[in-house]
Amino acid sequence: MRFRSAFCAIMVAMALAVVQSKSFCQSEAAPTGDQHRQYYFAAAGRSMPYRLYVPTQYDGARLYPLIVWLHGSGDDENGDFDTSDLRKLAEARGAILVAPLGYNRYGAYGNIYPVVGDHAMAEAAEAIGAASGSGKVPAVAPRGTAGDRAPLTAVPVIADYHEIPAGFLVDPHTAQLSEQDVMNVVGLVRKEYRIDPTRIYLMGNSMGGVGTLYLAVRYPEVWAAVAPAGGPIAAWSYPFERLRDFHVPVRFIHGKLDEHANVHWSQVLFERAQAAGVEADLSEPPTGEHAYAWTLVLPETFDWLLRHQKPSIPDAQAQGNR
Repeated sequence: MRFRSAFCAIMVAMALAVVQSKSFCQSEAAPTGDQHRQYYFAAAGRSMPYRLYVPTQYDGARLYPLIVWLHGSGDDENGDFDTSDLRKLAEARGAILVAPLGYNRYGAYGNIYPVVGDHAMAEAAEAIGAASGSGKVPAVAPRGTAGDRAPLTAVPVIADYHEIPAGFLVDPHTAQLSEQDVMNVVGLVRKEYRIDPTRIYLMGNSMGGVGTLYLAVRYPEVWAAVAPAGGPIAAWSYPFERLRDFHVPVRFIHGKLDEHANVHWSQVLFERAQAAGVEADLSEPPTGEHAYAWTLVLPETFDWLLRHQKPSIPDAQAQGNR
């Protein structure tokens, strides 16, 4: 009898060990490396792609930071993944990286704030808005590489700017789907991988920079820090106090050779943020134009983001966010 009891005790202990280790094994087996993913987006009635990079050393034994990347107008979830050091830095820094499509290439991620740009940007926004209303998709210029970029046009002077209304580029329904797609993808990654809830970051360029600023104040309880590039919005319209109250540091990035918007407008955002009590930083790559300035400071931007950790937010404050 004693032998039988001892045998049963061993079997029970082994069963408990299997149960207790199941969640770890599931996390450990989660796919790593570069991944083209998709999920069914019920509100859109179709599957939606996203790009994911998980460090090859991911083992599920600890929590990992998550960096969300938002692409620019006319691009998709793959463009910047394939033409920059985003994946390389995610691997080196031990961070999970994800890029949603944002419903379509011009969805604007739900932004409701006017954008500052030159006359050419205003004309491009008008053309995209007209095309989206007619069901046509504007042509996308080739991305090129650093060695074959087209010559820069003149940097706009401060006086040459237009405030482009948010609804001018995309209809409200599309904008809502764009915003929802981003947050759906964040939720999917958080469900599958062991993500540190205090270390979730948001960054993007051009339209992605605008989307970063919008989503930063739309969901300030989520982000530990954000880094918008090349997407200045009208500073007078922006609720900086949302960043301050939810402890969301912001790093503005704007190339001095930006051919679509003068760096002055990001300087204004930076100054307004500081005046409102927001922890803010400004990077002005001296040789950076609109599409590529952010790539010139990407390593330090990763390091700046990853230095920040979200403090605890009282439940009542977080629930009052909506």
